[in-house]
Amino acid sequence: MKKVVILGAGFAGLHAFYKIRHLIGKKIDVTLIDKRSHSLLKPSLPEVAFEGAALSHSLVELEHTLSSRGATFIQDEVIKIDAKANTLKLGNDETVGYDYLLITLGAVKDYDAVKGFREYGYSVCDDTQAQRLWEKVKTFEGGKIVTGAAKSRWGTRVDAPPLSAPCEGPIGEIMFMLDYYLTEDKHLTREKDYKVDVFTPGEIFFEDVGDTPREVVGKYKQERKMDLHNNKVLREIGKDFIA
Repeated sequence: MKKVVILGAGFAGLHAFYKIRHLIGKKIDVTLIDKRSHSLLKPSLPEVAFEGAALSHSLVELEHTLSSRGATFIQDEVIKIDAKANTLKLGNDETVGYDYLLITLGAVKDYDAVKGFREYGYSVCDDTQAQRLWEKVKTFEGGKIVTGAAKSRWGTRVDAPPLSAPCEGPIGEIMFMLDYYLTEDKHLTREKDYKVDVFTPGEIFFEDVGDTPREVVGKYKQERKMDLHNNKVLREIGKDFIA
């Protein structure tokens, strides 16, 4: 039986596993390797950041999930890939062989790319940041809020549209979920108690979607008195300013 090893059990890794099972069934041996015991469901992190949902709401336990579907799960790090021998060396010095290898390790957030982010910035893009943001949101009593996306830097290996911000969906979630929480739960008043400004590094906000979604977002944004600033590249975050 051929063996597939998938490095990384995040969204891409699990999607690949389920696709293999759907197309091939159990005629192929599948092993997933990840240093984490749980997979993080990032689309549900805004609920952690703006509703105070427990982080467990966004976690999938990998051992049970995979073993119940006939896969092997190894919780460890891969420290070496020997492509000629078709083997992987794990952090515990064990060796794992494979016939096919899928590398689905995802992205590493470079929070240090923006000066001052770790001290004064917030995000919904990982489990630590989402919980940190909720602690700030629930004690917010008024003031000016600025949200937006950092500019993406593109390499040359992948032939893809060079969008300034290829995924601004989380910005939309932040804008509207935060506004709802402040008005409905904290009973604050727009413009009087707080103001939300939105920026994008591109000429077009929500550039990666069609005209209809952009029109809907624009309508909701105007109804909530939010101002949009285009072509703004974030360089620094301070205690009471951004640049």
